[in-house]
Amino acid sequence: MAELEKIVAWEHLPVEKVLLDNEIALTGDSETAIYQRIADIMEVMHQSVLRGLAAEGILPGGLNVSRRAKGMYEKSLQLAQQNRYADALFAKLNAYALAVSEENAAGQMVVTAPTNGAAGIIPACLEYLRCDCAIPERTLQNGLLIAAMVGFIIKDNASISGAELGCQAEVGSAAAMAAALFSYCNGLSFSRIVAAAEIAMEHHLGMTCDPIKGISTNTLHRAQRQRSHQSL
Repeated sequence: MAELEKIVAWEHLPVEKVLLDNEIALTGDSETAIYQRIADIMEVMHQSVLRGLAAEGILPGGLNVSRRAKGMYEKSLQLAQQNRYADALFAKLNAYALAVSEENAAGQMVVTAPTNGAAGIIPACLEYLRCDCAIPERTLQNGLLIAAMVGFIIKDNASISGAELGCQAEVGSAAAMAAALFSYCNGLSFSRIVAAAEIAMEHHLGMTCDPIKGISTNTLHRAQRQRSHQSL
């Protein structure tokens, strides 16, 4: 990130222009083609939100988990009618994110952002910024470039893999990307975008995972040891 800050200062260009020029150099694609690819990705995210908000029933997997995104979204509308705008905001954001996460759990199409496990966060933020804040589409596209930049830096220097570093690697990375997206779309400077991403990641450090049917890895290890002792 420090290297990128130096490049931005040296070139006297906004960070989104530096990232776009880098993408053109790497891919050989035109600016128009790159923005079209970004638009295609955002459309898949948007559709996953819409499908998740409309779907009901039990998710596959054997845990009999009911979909909750549709009910949560309806609750956000009720809260807004009651002038409970702060509660409505968080309920709506959660509904957007949960909608995509439930689509992922159901085996439907989502965008890894940066992983399937954290796939709901960036689409939820884009949906909120587009529908509830009226942020222009080109600004959102540049914001996604900024978010991707944060994800790549984390991936190259650490990890986005839950198998390696737990939920902090997946959800923490996605939250850092989302913080950068929000900051850019609200017109903040590059240094503040960087600070927002860092703070978001910092607050997810130490998160771990419950990977197998709600059973923690410690519980599994204890059960395995008990079976091993019994067999002896």
